[in-house]
Amino acid sequence: MTKVLFFTYAFPPINAPRSVQIARLLKHSSLKPSIVYGQGHYAEDQDLYCDYKNYVKKTIRIPFTKMDETIAKIRRKQPFDVLKHSDLFQSWSIKAADKVIRDFDYDVVVSFGSPMSVHLGALKIKQKTNVKWVACFSDPWSDNPFEKRSPAHQRKIERYEQQVIQNADCVFFNTQETIDLVMKKYDTALLDKTKILPHSYDPDLYPKKEAKKNEKITLRYIGHFYGNRSPEPLLKALQKLPSNLLKKIKIECYGSVQPHLIDQYSDLVGTTVFFNDPVSYNDSLKLMSSADGLLVIDAPADQSVFLPSKLVDYIGAQKPILGITPPGASHRILSDLNYPVANPNDTQSIEKMIIDFVKSENKTATKTNLFSPQSVAETLEQQITLLV
Repeated sequence: MTKVLFFTYAFPPINAPRSVQIARLLKHSSLKPSIVYGQGHYAEDQDLYCDYKNYVKKTIRIPFTKMDETIAKIRRKQPFDVLKHSDLFQSWSIKAADKVIRDFDYDVVVSFGSPMSVHLGALKIKQKTNVKWVACFSDPWSDNPFEKRSPAHQRKIERYEQQVIQNADCVFFNTQETIDLVMKKYDTALLDKTKILPHSYDPDLYPKKEAKKNEKITLRYIGHFYGNRSPEPLLKALQKLPSNLLKKIKIECYGSVQPHLIDQYSDLVGTTVFFNDPVSYNDSLKLMSSADGLLVIDAPADQSVFLPSKLVDYIGAQKPILGITPPGASHRILSDLNYPVANPNDTQSIEKMIIDFVKSENKTATKTNLFSPQSVAETLEQQITLLV
């Protein structure tokens, strides 16, 4: 049997989207890998795939030490490095790689970002052992538009990314849009090693009982608002809604929000729109399943390559989805599933989308096997088989 090592920082009980996706891959595959993962820095959720040990051969948990945390705190203070996931975990990743290399006995290593610097540990393992290596990217690395870096830091990240892509035997991205963005700066020969591995949902985790009917048409958004990702496009559209329609709906958001918006839109907050604290992953699935509709709200952009795992969970919940998202991956997927989509910069289109949904007599979801966990796990397994 092929000996596989998963190399990641995020894995249950670490409360991060990547933890969920990796555990799901394992649950629905026959790989039974060993797994190296982290401890510390992130909050933990003990209910998050608490049966994960059934899917792995061995776990090696390496803590995020006080020294790692000191380095992270120093980097947080750098004026340009607003989002620092590219470097925060580099020292942890190299330390974890050194531990693995001491007693190495694997045929394939699969590394998972984010954090993206986890790939640097896998790169060291590749260089020392010449093992077959699959690098799984979640988002773009050097091309991530939400990363604000100094020019020197940007050049460093570009070098790191280039080393990973050149040395990995296979590179997975979530969407074709991400492949197009990242790979346009590389030799076309490297395209042959790129593949698509999307997120998946887990039908076993959604509530089996039908939820009680909501008193008002309830739309829910699950996730944090930060940076340019803001509920403001939705709030502006709601202010234009006729009062007879506005009183029929209830908008619930679960996650952090920019505080100034609560005061700025006080006419809506607490009457139509309700901002709530973040919830656990399992509770988020319950909220999705009991909603009348689910909201995707993305930051404005000319083109967005991102496929949030939350959107895939929405699809698995089998509820109607309303997308406030720019052209790109999420827009394409929602349109293909016949869900309405409006650009964050187009208040009129957002208003019309909400009005059409409220007036619609048939609020049903599109049935699809897209992003089923079995098909996504099979994609990874097939690639590993090809490498060995």
